[in-house]
Amino acid sequence: MRFPKSFPAALLLAAAATAGACPDCALKNSGGVIEPQTVTAKMALSDNTLFMILVVIGVLGFMVWMMVKTCRELAAQRELQPGTSRS
Repeated sequence: MRFPKSFPAALLLAAAATAGACPDCALKNSGGVIEPQTVTAKMALSDNTLFMILVVIGVLGFMVWMMVKTCRELAAQRELQPGTSRS
């Protein structure tokens, strides 16, 4: 069974449509009312936000690692092929 090329994009959009943030996440994570005087740069990001940022960085790092690995493998194959020369 073959899926169309737009299938992953449609699946991602369907998953994104169901995602949502809770309206009181900041209040739940801080344990109460947030006072503007007590909010600093360290306390402004909740655990969930930091986790999402780390996931994005992890995915990007994995993609870069795969590209570097693939390029090295292709370069090694090209060196082994007879009749190819680098100028």
